[in-house]
Order: sequence, then C-alpha cells, then structure tokens
Amino acid sequence: LDYLGAEQYAVWVTLQSIMMYLLASEMGLGQTVMNWTGDAFARERRARVNDVLTTGFAFYWGIAGLVWIGLTAVTTFGPVEVLLFGSKNLHLQVSLALCLWLLGTLTLVRLPFVIFSAALGGLRELPARQGQEIASQVGLVAATFFILRAGGELLGLVLGVGAVLLAVSAAGYLLVTRRHPWVRINRAHWHPALLRPMFNNSIYFFLSTV
Repeated sequence: LDYLGAEQYAVWVTLQSIMMYLLASEMGLGQTVMNWTGDAFARERRARVNDVLTTGFAFYWGIAGLVWIGLTAVTTFGPVEVLLFGSKNLHLQVSLALCLWLLGTLTLVRLPFVIFSAALGGLRELPARQGQEIASQVGLVAATFFILRAGGELLGLVLGVGAVLLAVSAAGYLLVTRRHPWVRINRAHWHPALLRPMFNNSIYFFLSTV
C-alpha cells in the first residue's frame, strides 16, 4: 500500500481477482485431464496419455483464444473504469484498459500450460506438482517485492508478475517430460473425437467448483 497508494493498490487487487476468474475459464478441463491420464498411465497406455494431453492442450488454446477475443473487445471498446469501479475519474499513470489487457493476455497464454500441472497429478508425480504450486506462490511474492522495491508501479507489477507466473506454468512441461521422456505433444496424437467427451466430463467439475 505504501508503494502503490490506495488507488493503484485497489486496482491491483481487482486485476488479480480478474486473473483468477480468467483461469477459471478452463471449465474443469484440468480435472478431466488428470483423471484420464491417471487411468491411461495405470493401464500402461502411453499413447493414450499423449492423445489426452495433445488434444487437451489444443482444447485449452481454443478456450483461451475465445476468451482473449472477448477480453480484447471489452478493453478496446468498453468503459473499463466504469465497469470495474463505477467511475472514469481514476488517477492512474497508465491506462486501466491496457493493464487489464496485458495481464489478461499473459494469464490466457498461461492457461494451456495448466494441463501439465494436471498431468503431473495423473502421472503420480504429486511432489513435483506441489513443488510447482509452491514455486508459483513464491514467484508471485518475490516478483511483487522486487518490482515494488525497484520503483515499479502498476504496469511493472502487471508485466513482471504475469511473466513470472507464465514461466512457472510453462516449466510444467519440462517437469513432465523430464520425469517421463515418452510424453509428447504431437500433431499425431491430436484426436478431435475426444473433444466432446472431454468437454462433457469437464463441465461437471466446472459446475461443482462454481
């Protein structure tokens, strides 16, 4: 609060909340991927694991792309300040719409990589998954601390925190492939026939979470 001031702090807290809602747009797909990869791994069906991961990864990108289009439309044409705070009289050095778009874009790019955290669970790599979650929280706190200490304000937090969380999520792929070198995201494992049952299964977990 001392570094940002009351107004920028309120905006930052609001942006973090929106980031969490954007991550929820995965609609429970992570739980489905974890369950399906766990079942295939237990049956030693490695090709099936790769089918689920490749198709789910593509599905994630489709969801992220659709949400990003909506985000871009709102931040380009909508009165973001009014929608979020009911006022256009915010005294910010940078545009709130720009900050929302940047953080939203980094979050949505991060979204597909959530599948590898789910895969770690399905492949019985729970310590690695927990380690990644801890790294995400430590990265969030460390990035916030160093950016503020360096004199960065709202825009610095948006870019720095968003980039750190994206890097930690993307590292999930390295964790999975290092522990299971046979895991591949490959076009040969793309199976559109899995999309509908994957969606039907995931929506149950999404509604349960909501």
